[in-house]
Amino acid sequence: QYSFKRMPNFIVPRSGMSATVLQDGRVLFIGGNDNSDLSLKSTEIYDPKTNKFYKAGDLNEARTFHAAILLKNGDVLVTGGNKYEKGKGRTSLKSAEIYKTKENKFVKVNDMQEVMLLHKMYMLKNNNIVVLESPNEIQIFDIKTDTFKKMQGIPYDSIGCSYKFVEMNDDEILMYPFYYQQGKTPIVVFNKKDLSLKKLDINPFQNIKYNTNLSQTDRKSTRLNSSHIPLS
Repeated sequence: QYSFKRMPNFIVPRSGMSATVLQDGRVLFIGGNDNSDLSLKSTEIYDPKTNKFYKAGDLNEARTFHAAILLKNGDVLVTGGNKYEKGKGRTSLKSAEIYKTKENKFVKVNDMQEVMLLHKMYMLKNNNIVVLESPNEIQIFDIKTDTFKKMQGIPYDSIGCSYKFVEMNDDEILMYPFYYQQGKTPIVVFNKKDLSLKKLDINPFQNIKYNTNLSQTDRKSTRLNSSHIPLS
């Protein structure tokens, strides 16, 4: 049986943060935006044993909509996102840093080859990390040298659409766009084992029928929901 229970509040109000389960079961919440939509450097750790949040080390660079992943050694890699500063506007980031769990501090590592936002990271068989934003925006993080290398992706006429990711099995990751447009937003399977990309020649939304009697607001909601149809 599963149920929801009310958790304590964050120490600092935040949204757009990442959450990473550490090896000891605690959860690290990184960055995000505050109530004024400004990006945060602060991080917090939730301890399920005490049901409390505790302040953790600060980031080197405030960020939101970034990605984070637990490494084999128990540390956490944090990449990209964007930063919104008062009077300076929003800046996309290609910086990266690692949370040293034992020292409770963030250490800067080499920048990514390009900025990334709303992306995901997955561990490869050799413990390196693949960073995915779209079929044409892929980087590999070398765990031994703390450096990023850009991988050749599938070129396409992008319309700037964000992608979602589904782990289909131990090796394959399905990459599909929020809004599918034939020829402009390809659906791709990324293989973690051999780092290959396979373009799928399908239109998962071709059988969707819209109710033309819906109001403009309801029709917009229907379009948004259709982008999350599970693919088989």
